[in-house]
Amino acid sequence: MSDEKLSGSAPDLSSENPAHEERMIANRRKRGHNDEFTEAFAQFTSQIKTMMKDWKVEFTQETSQINDKLNKLQDSSQELNDQYDAVAKKLEDQSKEIKAISTMNAEITELKKQNMKLLSDFNSNEQRDRLLNIEIVGVPETNNEDLTGVILKLGECTEVHLTIADIIQVNRVTPKLKIQGRPRNIIAKLRMRQLKDNIISQARKCRLSTKDLDIQGKVYPTNSMGS
Repeated sequence: MSDEKLSGSAPDLSSENPAHEERMIANRRKRGHNDEFTEAFAQFTSQIKTMMKDWKVEFTQETSQINDKLNKLQDSSQELNDQYDAVAKKLEDQSKEIKAISTMNAEITELKKQNMKLLSDFNSNEQRDRLLNIEIVGVPETNNEDLTGVILKLGECTEVHLTIADIIQVNRVTPKLKIQGRPRNIIAKLRMRQLKDNIISQARKCRLSTKDLDIQGKVYPTNSMGS
């Protein structure tokens, strides 16, 4: 093989080949530029990671603070709810008490009305009964005395026809002004007021005494009869 053929087949690496040298310079520049980009990208990535890490820490702290505030708000809300429930329960109890008092006052008012009516009826009945009562003063008291018989005898002496059926009730009572040595008065309730009025009218005319009534003992005037 000749020297020419050998030289023709091998690449010309001498500096005398400008194109080859330019390519080599361009490749070196390209590699340098790629290295610079790679380093810059790595720095940017590191910065991003650092920022994200800082953001994560800050976010975690803020989230924790928010959770603390939410927990406090929840506790405060629960406390307010408990206070509201307590106040509502107290108001409900007070409302029931007021209603009970109102009902009680209404019942008391009604009872007062009924009591006044009963008192009025009692007074009316008492007044009506007093119109039927005859009071006999000065009749001596004896053991086992027959007061009904005394009233019947009084009717006989005054010429007023009386029967046992005409005498509703008879008994002795202590007078409001008690006189020493004087017996208790006799109160008789008669069936009709006319009978009482007739007896009193006739007794005042006759001026009866205990002797007229066949009663033993000291004589007392018996003309003090009234309603």
